[in-house]
Amino acid sequence: MPKDESEFWISVDLIPNNHLFARCSYDNSYKGMCIESFVSKKLMDSHNSSYGVYDSNTIMPFLAVKLDNSSSSTQTHLIRIQRSSNFSGTMYFTISMGERLKKGHGVFKFNGIAKNPGNSTLSEAGRDSSVLSLDLSSSTKIPDKAIVTTIDTEGNQSPSQGLVHHMILPNTIEKWFTSKYSNSKSGSYNININDNIEVKQIWSFKYNTKAAAKSTMSNVSISLNWQYDIASTGYHSF
Repeated sequence: MPKDESEFWISVDLIPNNHLFARCSYDNSYKGMCIESFVSKKLMDSHNSSYGVYDSNTIMPFLAVKLDNSSSSTQTHLIRIQRSSNFSGTMYFTISMGERLKKGHGVFKFNGIAKNPGNSTLSEAGRDSSVLSLDLSSSTKIPDKAIVTTIDTEGNQSPSQGLVHHMILPNTIEKWFTSKYSNSKSGSYNININDNIEVKQIWSFKYNTKAAAKSTMSNVSISLNWQYDIASTGYHSF
């Protein structure tokens, strides 16, 4: 940016359902520098270096703004870089763009053994086992605000029985989900990203059996696929 100019503009066309970010390199002498994004003259996002810089302790500090087009048509976004009033010389910076929405996967093990006394009354509803819990709310392996896309569970029932369904509970919504198919070893669920279930929380597991004999289930694990926005992780990928 020449020393006699106060701002720098870029126009970007986003196709429908694009979720991007614009990144601008930064120098410590530019304190007060600002990057903003607009749609139809409406301010959508901004980042002023006076309030913090991403990767400030590295050799590549930067500012960033979100660019979202959730409409059904192409949208024009304007990006503005504003000069700091503290710096009057020629400013040098680079601007790049990238996808914000990333995918991840993790497998986590429940501690303990779920015990089922058996469906001795032969109830059509079956009999639930004891409950196992798994706290993922502080896991450093999962990005903040990651949203579940699919869930599967596995476990070893002894003795193995038919008419067994795995059940999973994300504790923040207090609703038990029952596996789609009867299988003592695994469960898959009608859960997708539209349910907006966060990964980082406490999860509970139990299983239901219609068999009369008692049983146990050990080595229970949950396999989670998720999607996350790197704007929630300081623009870092996991």
